[in-house]
Parts: sequence; C-alpha cells; structure tokens
Amino acid sequence: MNTTIDITDVIEKQSPNRTVGTLLVLSFLIMLCDGYDLQAIAFASPTIIASWGIEKASFGFIFSAGLLGVMLGGFLFGYLADRIGRRPALLLGTFIFSAFTLAAVLATNVTELAALRFFAGLGIGGITPICFALNVEYVPKRFHASVVGVVMIGYVIGISVGGLFAAWLVPVFGWQVLFYIGGLAPLVLLPILAIALPESIKYLVLAGRGGDTIARIVNAIDPSAQANAQTRFVLEAEEARAKVGGWKESVKALFRGRLSRITPVLWLAFIANSVTVFFLASWIPVLTVGTGRPATLAAIGLTLFSAGGAFGGLFASRLIDRFGVGAMGAVPLVAAVFVVAVGSMAFSDTGFLSMLFIVGFFVLGGHVGLMGSMGLFYANANRANGVGWAISIGKLGSIIGPAIAGILIAANASIGTLFMAAAAPLLIAGAGVVLLGRLQKASDLAHATTAGHVADPLVS
Repeated sequence: MNTTIDITDVIEKQSPNRTVGTLLVLSFLIMLCDGYDLQAIAFASPTIIASWGIEKASFGFIFSAGLLGVMLGGFLFGYLADRIGRRPALLLGTFIFSAFTLAAVLATNVTELAALRFFAGLGIGGITPICFALNVEYVPKRFHASVVGVVMIGYVIGISVGGLFAAWLVPVFGWQVLFYIGGLAPLVLLPILAIALPESIKYLVLAGRGGDTIARIVNAIDPSAQANAQTRFVLEAEEARAKVGGWKESVKALFRGRLSRITPVLWLAFIANSVTVFFLASWIPVLTVGTGRPATLAAIGLTLFSAGGAFGGLFASRLIDRFGVGAMGAVPLVAAVFVVAVGSMAFSDTGFLSMLFIVGFFVLGGHVGLMGSMGLFYANANRANGVGWAISIGKLGSIIGPAIAGILIAANASIGTLFMAAAAPLLIAGAGVVLLGRLQKASDLAHATTAGHVADPLVS
C-alpha cells in the first residue's frame, strides 16, 4: 500500500542522526577551506610585493578581481543550486576554487594572479549560500540560524589559520605554500564530498525526482518511516514553491509578496554590517600600529578579533533561533559602543587585545548571526538563490569599508575618528535587524493562518 510522508514533519521531529551530523561536519570543513582561500591572498601579499618588486597599490587590482569573482559567484551558484541541485553545484564550486587557488603558484605577474583570483573567487563566493541552504533544509526550524552559525565558525577559523600559516611557513617555503595548502586541502576533501554529501531532501521532493534516494534519506533520518520508492513525499505549506524559471524569474521571486519588503531590508542591513566588518578586518593591523603598539601585536589582534567572532556567531545564532531575528537588534548597537571605545580610550596591551576580542564577538558575531537569519525568509525553491544574492550584495560593504578607511588614513584622520567611522554603519545595521524582526513576526502570523501543502506564505 502506498503511503504519504510529509518531509517537513520528518525534519522537524527528527532525533540526532548520522546523515545530518555528516552534512554538518563536511560543511564545516569545506567552509574552513573557503575562508582560508579567501584570505590567503591578503596574507601572501606582502611577500609577493617584495618578491616581484611591485608597488603596493598595484595589488589593489588583484584584491578587486578576487572580490568581483566572489560577488558574481554568489549570484551564479545560488541560481545554479536552485536549478540543478545543491550537491552538484557545491561540488562544482569546490573544484573551481580549489583548482584556481592551486594554479596561483604558477602566476608570475599581477595580471595572471588577478585572473586566477577572479576565477577562484567564483567558487569561493558560490559555495557559501549553498552550504547555508543545504544545512538549513536538513534541520528543524528552531536550529536554522544555529546550524549556519556552526558552519560559519569553520569559515572564521579558516581565516585565522591563514594568518598562522603565513607567520610560520611563508618565511621558510615562500608565499606559494599558502596556495598549495589552499588548493590541495579542498581537492583532497572533494572525493569525500562526492561520496558522503547528501542532496537536499526538500530539493529532491520539489524537483519531483529521486524516489529511491528520498526514501533512503528519510529512513536514515527516521528508521520508523519505512519509506520506499512508491511512497508519496510532500512538503508543508511554507516549504512548497513552484520551481523557479529563468534567471529573471529567479530574481523577481526574491521580491514577491512580503519579500518585497524583507529582501531590501536584509540587503541594507547586511551591506551596512559588512562595511564595519571589512573596515576592521582589513585595517586592524594598521590601526593597531597606529596606537603606538608593535607590529607583532597586530597579528595577535586580528586573530583575537576572529576568535571573538566565532564565539559571538554561536551566541547570535542561538539568540535568533530562540527569540527571532529582532532579538539581535541590540547586537550591532552594542558593537558600535565597543568599537568607539577601542579608538577613544587608553588601554594596556592586554586590555587592547581583550577589547578586540569583544569587538569581534559583537561585530563579526553579529555578522554571522545575520547570515544565519537569511535562510529563514526564503522558501526551499529559492533559498540558495536568495541567500546567494544577499551575500553577494553584501560584498559591496567589503569594498566600501576598506575604501573608507584608506581615504581617512590618507587624510591623516585620528585613530578615534577611524574607529568612529567604523562604528557608524552599525547603527544602520541595527535598525535593519529590528525591522527584519518585525517583518519576521508578521510572516509568522500569516503562516499561523495558513494550512495544507500549497503555497509559501512569505511569497504568496
């Protein structure tokens, strides 16, 4: 006898299981590689500049090429993941950023390195929204932001590890060692992903394919389900969406119904927060030296900033899952206070480093939390695309933030002024998060009156 199984119900009521655990571990590892490869060029740049005898300013072209690739990768792979599936898109993105990161060791001039960083950036920017969407679609709603937070910790650790490798290995083996590590590590991981990484079960249901595969995954999550190829699989109303058509249609889907308000606010908040994150991440070493401290303290400061972000990301993610996005509204505002304090108050070296950890906890941690909230607003059929667009649009902040800092430093602005400028965008981010919280409550209220297996309440 044929039976009907609600996939949403299976996901919401699941107990801890190997399928989800494997997915989380693999996603953590691939995002660790992703974060490392993104930042590797920054850690290698001083040695490359000295080795090639080029001007520092010329390296801006290389940075810009990489960031452009990251932006375009988020758009492209977010769309691909909703069209061809999360798993094949993630494998393709991983291969691309692995291969082109490894190829960087062959570069002999600025143009070659810029081109290689652009193509590596496509994969680096592309896999982030896919990892988010894939993990969100395998865990209960109460853990959506938390699971993204855990995955993002891998990304943050990857960035920090790059700094340690640069300090220990580059003086011995040269700048190329950073790209050997960054290219080979994900290539080694790739066959493991190909074997063990599951496709999104919700994507398979929406795509109307893989009956045997769906049954196998369902039985792994819930052995009592006893699903088989003849079982009819359905999704609850908030998960159901018509498949996205072409490129233009996929973009329009991000602005339908309540998303016409949610998407612009999400983008604005993420851009504003990104300005501060990349302002500080790019210039903390320079600003540390600017306070009269030794350069050796700068690397420690950046590592502590990242470490604070790892802990803060877990805190912010659990806050969102427990109380909603609006509960995080105070995080950017508290972050702004600590950022201003770092630049305007006198601290011992230990106190200064402690403050950078706290700043990382709120600034970078809030950034991770905001990224974790993205998947909450989009239905399964366009979740990867929605997250991809939000992250890619947010990359504008990664360009604006360091640029503002550079302009102010060139104008001989004081340390206090620099940190105040870094804090200002957080006020916009905080307002955006509060508004997102209200929009989320309105969506939840609408969903409470919707039943069945029909349309998604966020976009209907």
